[in-house]
Amino acid sequence: MKKTIPALLLAALLLLSAFSACAQEARRVTVLFTHDIHSHLLSVPAEDGTRGGFARLKTLIDRETAAAGDALLLDAGDFAMGTLFQTVYETDAPELMMMGHLGYDATTLGNHEFDYEGKGLANMLLAAKETAAAEGVTLPALVSANIDWTSVHDAHGEALLSAMQAYGAQTHVLLDCGGVKVGVFGMMGRDSQDCAPLAPVDFRDLIECAKEQTAQLKAEGAEMIVCLSHSGVWSEAERSEDELLAKAVPEIDLIISGHTHTTLPEPIIHGGTVIASCGEYTMNLGKVVLEWNGEDWALADYALIPTTDDVPGDAATDERLTALRERVNDNYFSLFGYTYDQVLCRNPGGLLSERWLLADAVMEAVKRAEGEDYDPIALAVVPAGVIRAELPVGGVTASDAFNVLSLGIGQDRLGGYPLVNAYLTGRELIDLAEVDASVSQIMNGTHLYAAGGGWSYKTNRLILSRVDDMWLLDEAGNRVEIEEDRLYRVVADMYSAQMLSTVKGKSFGLLSLEPKDREGNLVTDFNAAIVRDSEGREVKAWAALADYLHAFGGEDGTGEIPAVYQQAPTGIVVGRAGNPVEFFRNPGRIWLVIAAVAAALILIVTLIALAVRAVRRRIRRKKKSKKA
Repeated sequence: MKKTIPALLLAALLLLSAFSACAQEARRVTVLFTHDIHSHLLSVPAEDGTRGGFARLKTLIDRETAAAGDALLLDAGDFAMGTLFQTVYETDAPELMMMGHLGYDATTLGNHEFDYEGKGLANMLLAAKETAAAEGVTLPALVSANIDWTSVHDAHGEALLSAMQAYGAQTHVLLDCGGVKVGVFGMMGRDSQDCAPLAPVDFRDLIECAKEQTAQLKAEGAEMIVCLSHSGVWSEAERSEDELLAKAVPEIDLIISGHTHTTLPEPIIHGGTVIASCGEYTMNLGKVVLEWNGEDWALADYALIPTTDDVPGDAATDERLTALRERVNDNYFSLFGYTYDQVLCRNPGGLLSERWLLADAVMEAVKRAEGEDYDPIALAVVPAGVIRAELPVGGVTASDAFNVLSLGIGQDRLGGYPLVNAYLTGRELIDLAEVDASVSQIMNGTHLYAAGGGWSYKTNRLILSRVDDMWLLDEAGNRVEIEEDRLYRVVADMYSAQMLSTVKGKSFGLLSLEPKDREGNLVTDFNAAIVRDSEGREVKAWAALADYLHAFGGEDGTGEIPAVYQQAPTGIVVGRAGNPVEFFRNPGRIWLVIAAVAAALILIVTLIALAVRAVRRRIRRKKKSKKA
């Protein structure tokens, strides 16, 4: 017995130790995720049928959660702005409410949540809280760690701070998943901050804030840390904010990366940090499974699950979406004389100049709105960043037109950015073209499509000095030379006008785009520059497109988009300088600055050389005189 009992105790201890080790190794956390939903609650046309939508998403979420036993459901921001559902953003909070119905645990803010200004975001959060309480729905936790609440700019900021407190927004939350304490915090990156000009607050440094959050979460008992980062993954290493974050803050186990609409078939892994992205518009449900190996959380599984036609939609979710669509029709679309599914025209496909069509639509809308009082427009511009969808082939509906130019809100508090006037000098028009030629490589989304003129540039010329020619067109289509000191009328949507005014800072003052009024005074309030029709109503960018397409389709919507848009655009000529004449033709300011600096250096070197030569001559003369 003396030998048997200790042996049995030892065996029991070893067995318990083995069971404990197995239990540790078996600890798994499944994270289901989305980002950049952009109000895409319904499925949209795709190459192989349709894709996306919350009804299909709900089916996949239930299926994956059941298979895992337990799972977290997270979102990395920009859940709003992109379809007609955003038009009831302030009153119905459709995106957050539907996320609540689907069982999301947490989300964060993206730049587009600020598109309706701080007041709009505040109204949405309060509407969500009130509606959820009435319907008994649990809303996702809202985590936003790097908003600097000491920097509230105005009354919009005060309203937003109050609404976020009422909603219960926090810097981070602790969630339980299968017995594991998971700390989740959210942040907006530098580029997304730049893309939120209407945010009534400033933002703290991403990495500094992440370090604080991870330390605090560890202190609160978090065993795993997840960052909902609306920052993005970029092809250029120095711009890839979430990769820089992973390297700087290795305590983060998982980064759900939003903002850049990236689809990562395989995750990016830096050290022990997994970076995951599933693409935009609910095209996929992302899944990450992390497993504890005794030292850290290692990747056990990763999948992007497509929301294709073979995924049946959840019936209850479909019912809610149908009710929401009817509300959009009654409360918004009827104001513009359209219905959600109304066919405007037919798209035959192969539109090589589709994006220039948008600029033509803007130009035509202003002419129609102003009638006999039309003040000629030099250029109508549409940057790539405000184009949120492509026109589908076949019947193009009013909702399709809205989806293409869906961003923002006007002074009238109706969804959709209005068109605004901006007067630029001829010199600034050339700088505007340089945005397309050079700055679009630096600032995401500033690639330009224009009506009323064109430009040419050489890709191998010095950056910020690539444009070598620019022209305007008169009503007959004849070329008109630009006068550098003259003011020209430019029309764009509100967001674009605001963003283009930041080009001077982004180009270190080498390019200047300062919107002015007709008298040449700087525009400080873009609401005063809104284009209005004869009845004083704002001309919305999306409605400009809808009206333009409707004119092609006729009353029954059977007419086609003209064949001219199937031809390659002629307004922008891109090439490479093949000889010194082309390389230096019409040099921009940066060339002149470099030439001046080079000339100054040559002059200084020449003067120094002459001075040295003179000194040497004197020395030689003195030596000769001494010998004599």
